[in-house]
Amino acid sequence: MEHGFPVGKTGIYVQTIGPWEIAPDQWQLDNLAVPTKQCDGCRDRLAKGKLTACEHHCQAKCLHVGPLEELMERLAERPRQALYHLT
Repeated sequence: MEHGFPVGKTGIYVQTIGPWEIAPDQWQLDNLAVPTKQCDGCRDRLAKGKLTACEHHCQAKCLHVGPLEELMERLAERPRQALYHLT
């Protein structure tokens, strides 16, 4: 909605992994957010001091945008994460 993309087009694609049982009573179920070529990193929002649209709307609060050093610290705290560099 932020950028007015048509239905079915998005700046962030969420890929679901699973669900499947990996051991008794242990399940694999993850969602991986992948920036598409439509993602511009919300440069306009960031310039206004706002969060990116995906950070703002992420109910799980698992998407973070920021300086590489800050993101690397978060990665050290929780290693099963994806880190993207948008150019």
